[in-house]
Amino acid sequence: MGGMRRMASNEKGISLVEVMAAVTLTAIIIGVAIMLFNSVNLEWNATVNKFTDDSRIRLTTNALTKYLSDANAGYRTNNELRFTTYADGAAKKKSLYLNGANLYLYDFNSANLTDNVSIGSPGVYTNGVLLAGGVNSIKFMNNTGTAEIANPNTYSAGSLVKLDISFQTARTTVTGKSNKDIVKSMTFKLLQI
Repeated sequence: MGGMRRMASNEKGISLVEVMAAVTLTAIIIGVAIMLFNSVNLEWNATVNKFTDDSRIRLTTNALTKYLSDANAGYRTNNELRFTTYADGAAKKKSLYLNGANLYLYDFNSANLTDNVSIGSPGVYTNGVLLAGGVNSIKFMNNTGTAEIANPNTYSAGSLVKLDISFQTARTTVTGKSNKDIVKSMTFKLLQI
């Protein structure tokens, strides 16, 4: 009998309670690791989306600044601003055209800025460059920025052109997507040449 007691008290291996504790602890650690990974991944995506949105907006505003700061005449129709610019040294007519959610810059090849032509007119709108996608609207505002200017409108040398461009963004937060519009206001005084 003494040998039986010795065998009973000499336990080898691990008990069921110890196995359950190890499994539970492992599950908790894996769960925390997955939540941490998802949080870091969402934050990374938010940073990438913010950088992409900011770059797109900066590219658009830089291009508009280049051409409109050297412009001396303009004509605004529904979703278009035609203007004469000297940005590249010689006088060139350009068209800033909002087509759906895409903002384009075209060379405008017509005798006058006020000519009644459409985007489909052959040979009039050439060398189109997509400035930005995800543009909700472009508004032409009065000098104080309190009201939109009536359509059509002609801008002469020395007048102010105030644009409000609304960009749609795809920002991500830890709690999910947040689509917020960013409105960039730009004011240009047309040159008196």
